[in-house]
This record gives sequence, C-alpha cells and structure tokens, in this order.
Amino acid sequence: MSANKIHELLGDKAGYYLEHTSKTIDKSALHIPSGSHLDDVWSQSNRNVRTLGSISAIMNHGRLSGSGYVSILPVDQGVGYRVCHVVGYRVCQDVGYRVYQDVG
Repeated sequence: MSANKIHELLGDKAGYYLEHTSKTIDKSALHIPSGSHLDDVWSQSNRNVRTLGSISAIMNHGRLSGSGYVSILPVDQGVGYRVCHVVGYRVCQDVGYRVYQDVG
C-alpha cells in the first residue's frame, strides 16, 4: 500500500497517527521481530537453557516460523462450565451459561 493511500484512508487524522513520537518509551528500547530475534534478544537474558529451548520451539513452529513473530490463540478451557460446578446449576442459568446437566 502506498503512503498516499494510507494518508487518504486516515484522512484528517493522518498527521496524528503517522507523526506520533512516544514520550514514554524510547525507540532504542524496542526490538523489531526478525529471524534472528531469538539470538538478538532472548539469548542475552538470564533465562536457562531449557527455557530458551522452549521459546525457540514456539518461535520456530507453524506458519510464522523463523519470522520473529508469534501468534498464540486462546483455547476455551470450559471455565464457565467449571464455575457452574461451584455455584450451582440455577445461578449459571440465570447468567446465561448453557449447562447440559444439573450439577447443583
């Protein structure tokens, strides 16, 4: 996408968004993700070898492998259902949870 198209899409707010300079975070503190992100950033930390291995496995897996980017999607763990075990069936019905058995 060209810079002119971006300015056109942002309209009157283009300057506000594109010319912003943070006064709270210095840009030298930012690490841009890259294929060498693990070596450049994580290896300089005090993490142990097993932790670095786990981070490496996450960063070098899937569609974004080796790019320095990581996408972790949440998985529904059935928290609402577990709440129903604690507070009872009737309360869960009242707040809108779908419960398939009477656990009260």
